[in-house]
Amino acid sequence: MTVKYTIDCEGSEILVREVDGATYQLCIRASTNPLGNGNVLETYSEFYRAVRAADHFCETYAKAKENGFYLQETFLVKPDKHPIPVSKILNEEMQSEQVNALFA
Repeated sequence: MTVKYTIDCEGSEILVREVDGATYQLCIRASTNPLGNGNVLETYSEFYRAVRAADHFCETYAKAKENGFYLQETFLVKPDKHPIPVSKILNEEMQSEQVNALFA
């Protein structure tokens, strides 16, 4: 697995890793553990889609944290709210207004 793209995001690193030359994993890992593989959030067949998803997730993750949510496995969670699957946010490429409504 080769890291093809990385961005710093809210104390974490968002990575796009190439797997077997045809698949790209969107992962998150703690900045304090740069040698770790991180947690896989989603898998894509096209590099550009994985990069777009990484950028989109970082923006969304920042908004989620502002509203008291945190990442637990592949869900954004907050004690008084229903868990939000990360895949829903990534696959629907939600607009800013839709994201804000989820975290309100």
